[in-house]
Amino acid sequence: MRLIVLAVCGYLAYYALGALLRWLLQPPREKASGELVRDPECGVYFSKEDAVTRRVGGSVELFCSERCAAARRAKSRG
Repeated sequence: MRLIVLAVCGYLAYYALGALLRWLLQPPREKASGELVRDPECGVYFSKEDAVTRRVGGSVELFCSERCAAARRAKSRG
């Protein structure tokens, strides 16, 4: 019985140490620069500098990707 308890504790310690090391050694995240805007199609926030700009129904809209811009165009047509 002690052997099983020791094995389980060893496994949990190994798992926790691995998770801690992955968290400590991950590369730093890049901070978003500039103003954040919300995509009208999917709702994700992104940097205005990286926007895909399209004219939809007489107004200019900013999208996070070509995919969202195409989806919005398809919805506005039909």
